[in-house]
Amino acid sequence: QHGELWLGDSATPPARDAVGWQPVELPDGWGIARRATHTAGWYRFELPLAERVQEPWAVYLPRLSMNAAVVWNGYALGDGGPFSPQIARNWNRPLRFVVPAGLITTGANDVLVRLAMPPSAPGMLTQVVVGPDRLIRAAYERRFFLQVTLMELLATATLLTALLMVVVYRRRGREGQIRWFIGGVLLWTCTALDTLVVLPPVPNRVWELLMQTALNGLAPCLVMAVHRIAQEPRPRTERTMWLVTATMAVLMALLAPLYQFSVFVAWLVISVVLGTYAATRLVALRGAFEWREIAPLLVAAGVALTLGIRDVTSVAFESVRGQPLFALYIPAILLVAGGWLALLFVVRGLDAAEALNAELEQRVATKHAELEGNYERLREFERERAITRERERIMRDMHDGMGGQLMTTLAVVESGAASLNEIAESIRIALDDMRLVIDSFEPVEDDIGTLLGMVRSRLEPRILRHGTVFDWQVGDLPAVPGFGPERALQVLRVVQEAITNIVKHAGARTITVRTSTTDDPAGVAVEIADDGRGFAGPRPGGRGLGNMHRRATAAGGTVTVQAGSVGTVVRLWLPRTAPLPDPSR
Repeated sequence: QHGELWLGDSATPPARDAVGWQPVELPDGWGIARRATHTAGWYRFELPLAERVQEPWAVYLPRLSMNAAVVWNGYALGDGGPFSPQIARNWNRPLRFVVPAGLITTGANDVLVRLAMPPSAPGMLTQVVVGPDRLIRAAYERRFFLQVTLMELLATATLLTALLMVVVYRRRGREGQIRWFIGGVLLWTCTALDTLVVLPPVPNRVWELLMQTALNGLAPCLVMAVHRIAQEPRPRTERTMWLVTATMAVLMALLAPLYQFSVFVAWLVISVVLGTYAATRLVALRGAFEWREIAPLLVAAGVALTLGIRDVTSVAFESVRGQPLFALYIPAILLVAGGWLALLFVVRGLDAAEALNAELEQRVATKHAELEGNYERLREFERERAITRERERIMRDMHDGMGGQLMTTLAVVESGAASLNEIAESIRIALDDMRLVIDSFEPVEDDIGTLLGMVRSRLEPRILRHGTVFDWQVGDLPAVPGFGPERALQVLRVVQEAITNIVKHAGARTITVRTSTTDDPAGVAVEIADDGRGFAGPRPGGRGLGNMHRRATAAGGTVTVQAGSVGTVVRLWLPRTAPLPDPSR
């Protein structure tokens, strides 16, 4: 720690008896007064050894600014990088130079350290450690990890975190809520480069202005982020803050390099003030968040302020004794706290999602029960409606068929003009009509042949009394879907009407009933033919043909009548698909 200092820009060590050597004690800082005349010099230390060394030694410089080279007994051990055209930046990087055992002599050993810095950066040499390399290497590697490797990891982590936040929040359309926090993280990543880059890609003057500008914007971005988190923008405070920031940046650019560091120290003090203000705003948020959510940020803010004040004091009063600048790790502390807060927000979001899912499931169950009740009431209503419609249909058919026949019979009886046989026949027709309505309720399972068999069993006794017989040519028919009671009754009415007309008017001896599907595969046909008298047109006063056409249409089919001088053929065609419902019924 005790030696001599020679001020000058010589690339080779000055002689021991050269003019200008002066005593010096480490740590040694280069203030404005010294840098006004010199920005480089040589340190000389004498190391007396009583015994010869058998192993490699090393010269270890834990902290310096800005670049150094080491000479041992007149032999150059190495340097931290070039001294021109611009100086290598090793202000945050320890240097270690191995000394071969052959260079170490018994007695006095001269250790010379060349130190150089730009005018804008205060020079500094805190210690010169000399000893066995096996011991020094461990200390060097620990400090190198803390000051270089760890900073590389933190800078990479914060950069990736910022990019991830940009992607996630842009996708959710909420990037505006955290853009200032993301901006602060990106600015810190830029300033972290100054601790890692030894040879900047631009001149030192430009590089330092870029780094200082990024550092100037870091604290204001964090303040803006806290304002957005609190949802309390303060335009006047924010305008004042950015005005001061811009003013300091302009001063940094306009002042001579010798005085730039003073502006830098002043801005560090302002950054501590802004950080304190941001911390107080976070404390004010404790009522809006749970304690477990805000506590990590408060603790991180307190630790960050403590470290920042410590480093600002050390830099301002040149009291650094070789320790690292702990403020460099503040973003990592905030990142951990922010990660904890983000994790809690994720957990809160998951809890809210689960609660919402449970509530939605309960609502769905309630709505399902309501819909089930509504469907049950609707089904009950449809059943009642179907029953009512069926009741109305039966009443209508009985009124039009059996009722009309009974009224005709009653009128004939009251007139006294009818014989008993005529009255009995009229009553039989009414009974056949009632049986026909009853037969329509039988489950025929879409089988036309079964339905026609019912007609034969009901009407055959009556036609036999008139001396007429059936020629039954009904074969197997494909099923006709949707053949319910109403449709079945319409078919029965058409067949009954055709047979009744033959019995009453044709005087036929044979009634032929046959079925076929050969003419039209899309449907089935039922033909009722006779060998009696034909007719050339509608019978005066008759409504039978019109009734058959109306009922065939209601059943979804058609009726055609072919009549000549001898015999008549009534053909009923039914489609093999269910007819569309009639909205008027």
